Amino acid sequence: MNIFGKAKQLTTRESFFTDRVQSRKYAEDQLAEMKSYILGHECVRDLERLESGDYFLDYPQYRLVPKGFESRKRPVYSFPGTQGFLLKLIVYAMRDLQRIYSDRLFSFRTDKNAVDLLLEVHHNREIQHLYVLKTDISNYVGSIVPELLIPMLYEVFMPEDPAFYRFLEWLLTRNRVIDHKGQVLEHCPGGMGGVPLGNFFMNLYLHELDEYFAPRAAFYSRFADDLLICARSEEEIREYKRRFFEFLDQLRLSVNPAKTEILMPGEAFDLLGMELSEGRIRISDYSMKKIKRKLRIYADRALVLRNRGIMTPEEAAEYLIIHFNRYFFGADGEGNLMAWAKWAFPVITDTESLTEIDHYFQESVRYVLYGSMKKRKLSIPYEKLSALGYRTLVFYYYHPDRIQEIRRELPEITSLRD
Repeated sequence: MNIFGKAKQLTTRESFFTDRVQSRKYAEDQLAEMKSYILGHECVRDLERLESGDYFLDYPQYRLVPKGFESRKRPVYSFPGTQGFLLKLIVYAMRDLQRIYSDRLFSFRTDKNAVDLLLEVHHNREIQHLYVLKTDISNYVGSIVPELLIPMLYEVFMPEDPAFYRFLEWLLTRNRVIDHKGQVLEHCPGGMGGVPLGNFFMNLYLHELDEYFAPRAAFYSRFADDLLICARSEEEIREYKRRFFEFLDQLRLSVNPAKTEILMPGEAFDLLGMELSEGRIRISDYSMKKIKRKLRIYADRALVLRNRGIMTPEEAAEYLIIHFNRYFFGADGEGNLMAWAKWAFPVITDTESLTEIDHYFQESVRYVLYGSMKKRKLSIPYEKLSALGYRTLVFYYYHPDRIQEIRRELPEITSLRD
């Protein structure tokens, strides 16, 4: 059955909506709007329009968002309202296409994920004796070239599903977006990062590279553009590096030279925000900087509320603690399935990096309570922080069953105090 036909089936749409509810990523009003659209006749009519070649979608909305803790930004694209729901449903109907992926691809699929990859690497004792090619593709999804991706899509969908192939071809070659001012701009969105189909494009674009290295390398894995290529000799890894760059040239991709190197056996390396070294998995230095930057932003916001008299010092500290909880554990009572702790806790092997975050955050709470960086050095008992609702990451690492008890409801901010 073709993709549009599968998406139109009521069983597919019901299963998709149930999956969205269980993801716990949507507010109640969003779920109500989604249910009304996805399970109604309008959704079926829109799928039929696309299938017939009536491409009614707006230009994607385009915005730049900060990339980690760096000053540079990355483009993100989205479609508004029910159009966004429709594209998510279409991607859900594409799940059977996982069969075309290499077994060594771990990104954006339902049968394996980042946790599986990290645990596999951790338990593979041979890797510490291998040479490792460490690299980083620059702006991967934004650098995908539609004219090179379209022939790959043709191979996947033709001749069985010409309607869906033509839709994807149209979507990738419009070369117009809407900016934050509502203006239409001439702009090639590459692989359309942020749009649900962008994940499929990222998986497919390097498929030939997967097929080459998976049977040859001593160990190979890929999560989007995060690759691990290993060899048993220095000569072999240098040959893999040469071949890797040939693939990138063919696909018009580039790497960050500062992040591309060959590591000797036993050297630590980063993978998916974690550092793997001597049988240990901890938070990488780069990820640690990102986390601390995020916590510092939360602390500065809480301090503004305190200094403006909108909150007492204790209320501002509680506000900060709730943001901490939501960032690491999700925004609802069950814990969002995509929350940081859900995937990080199962792979971290000791609490050293978690303790570092805990200490940093405790100082941030003291900073908000005292109102200055200097005064935060004053001793304040942990019992005070605990009374405000704070618990360490280390505590929940050892007591994951207690995560559902975490307070996550942010107070409403209305007006200044009298």
